[in-house]
Amino acid sequence: MLNTLKLAFRNIFSRKSSFVIVLFITFSITMFIVVNAIFDGTDDGIKTVFMDSFTGEVVIREKTKENVSLFGNISLIDESVSKTNELSFYHEITSYLSTLKQIKDFVPQISSYSILEVDGKKSAAAVFGVDIENYLPLMNSISILKGESFKNHEKGILVSEAWAENFKKENKKEIEIGSEVQLVYSDGNTFRIRALPVKGIYSYPLRNEILDKIVLADSETVRSLLGMDTTFSEDVVVDETSTNLIDSIEFNFDDMDSLFSEDTDIFVEETVSSEITETFMDSVISSSNEVTNWHYIVIRLYNENDANFVIKKINKWAKQNDYPIEAVNWRVAAGPTAQYVFWLRIILLVGVFIILFAGLIVITNTLVINVLDRTKEIGTMRALGANKRNIAFLCMSETLILTIISAFLSCIFSFIIVFIIQKFPIKLNNPFFEQLFGGKFLIPKLTLSCIGLGFLISVIIGLFSWIMPVIEALKILPIKAMKGGK
Repeated sequence: MLNTLKLAFRNIFSRKSSFVIVLFITFSITMFIVVNAIFDGTDDGIKTVFMDSFTGEVVIREKTKENVSLFGNISLIDESVSKTNELSFYHEITSYLSTLKQIKDFVPQISSYSILEVDGKKSAAAVFGVDIENYLPLMNSISILKGESFKNHEKGILVSEAWAENFKKENKKEIEIGSEVQLVYSDGNTFRIRALPVKGIYSYPLRNEILDKIVLADSETVRSLLGMDTTFSEDVVVDETSTNLIDSIEFNFDDMDSLFSEDTDIFVEETVSSEITETFMDSVISSSNEVTNWHYIVIRLYNENDANFVIKKINKWAKQNDYPIEAVNWRVAAGPTAQYVFWLRIILLVGVFIILFAGLIVITNTLVINVLDRTKEIGTMRALGANKRNIAFLCMSETLILTIISAFLSCIFSFIIVFIIQKFPIKLNNPFFEQLFGGKFLIPKLTLSCIGLGFLISVIIGLFSWIMPVIEALKILPIKAMKGGK
């Protein structure tokens, strides 16, 4: 065996074709490792930012076959948004989540696409209705830049820095703390309008199309905007003071005809005093334990690596109890834009595998030609007593040595390329690429699994590419080879 290996090394270094084979495999595997390193770095960065900003590690939603993210039911074709289903069995779900030791905490959410209007200036936004005091501690990437957060059960809205900047750019109007924002929601032929004060302006660590559209509002207002029936765990009891205040409201119907004038805009004006509203809401809140109608539950884990385990466990529990809910990961929860990187990675890797497959064919043909050129040598070996097993081992050894050398070179070159890119990051000046790769710079992340996978693919190429040369070598007859035949 040792002599066979020595002969294999001699044959490799004596042939010029060996250099071409090593060069091709090295280039292909290096490209595979570097592409994976780039997407590992990109995916890791986007995942961390998204999980710490709005998706968490796991999200529970109503079970559906449609493409539903935290923004609602979004069509990949036309990016249209339809009404989101309310989450069923909220109490049962939260009770079960409290038993899972992998879960750090969770927070419910309502989502709505709305038009936000300030002093007649309008801009669209994705409005997340949340219990803000429970939401912000879980989304630790959110930083309040101006103003302050509102309290739970307090009317208010937080707008992102990016949304405020885009609003100013579109409308030449700056968002100020205390400004009144009107939320306009369309439900078929019905339009609902709710007014909220701007309590603060916050920022996310990453600027992209998804995060730039988000604003945070109190859940009661968003629920009212969507026309959702507020379901409490106990009956609501309104005290006598609140009843008297409501009865004291006077309405003026003297000028009803003017509402239907062709030249007059129809509008609804809020006439209920803040005293009445606050007194009534205090009465409602004090008499209720928990609101149960939400769209989603966003879950944070102690360890993000437990996400798949928790998702399987929740889905298994839901199936056993016949609950129409499902748990999904952060990528599904973030929507189509966050999935672009994943699918781009798949497309590029498929392209690399096509190159590797083509290379496998080229390498196999080259080795077969080498075997045919060595007909005399192999025939002589057979005549001197070498059996078919020895010949097969020789051909296999030569191929594996070539691929292992290529694998080591690929690892070295990949490390050098990734190191250079990390020291001198590639700046992305195109907004699309900034969004796609999660930042202004392209920073790869080289992992042992990535290197190991590249090494494994190289060895697999070697294992497959020696088969045809061995078959051809074993066809050579000693007598014919000694006579110089091919």
